Amino acid sequence: MYKVLILTILIFLVTGCTRYNESEIGYLNGVQGAIKYEPIVEFKDEKIEADVGLNILFWFIVWADDNLADEGMSQNSVSTRIGQLKTAAYYKACEKSDSDLLLAAKYKLESRDYFFFRKLKCQVQGYPANVLGIVESNNIKKR
Repeated sequence: MYKVLILTILIFLVTGCTRYNESEIGYLNGVQGAIKYEPIVEFKDEKIEADVGLNILFWFIVWADDNLADEGMSQNSVSTRIGQLKTAAYYKACEKSDSDLLLAAKYKLESRDYFFFRKLKCQVQGYPANVLGIVESNNIKKR
């Protein structure tokens, strides 16, 4: 009986779960108001991607695979960490492509959960763009 219990606990500790969460292109739904200015954006046709990983041991010891994600990781909430991972991956992609922003950014989150250990990985894909300036817009369309 004890051998079966020890074997079950050992299998539970060694194996883990893997979850994938992939978000579609984000947009603001139902936002109303007049836009008085429009940005002048130049974008590239090549898609870029970047990823950042984070490791959590015993729910409070946190370290990152990259120095970008290390900053500001003192919060204990997992959703806060995921948001910070998304921000770090976005920043890394912009730095990698020497751009100001990503158009049609798409995030892929991977979480591997073990008993005392969790590994989070965030990957972002998008088209790099640079803001050249801002002009006043007279062609405002109401929905």
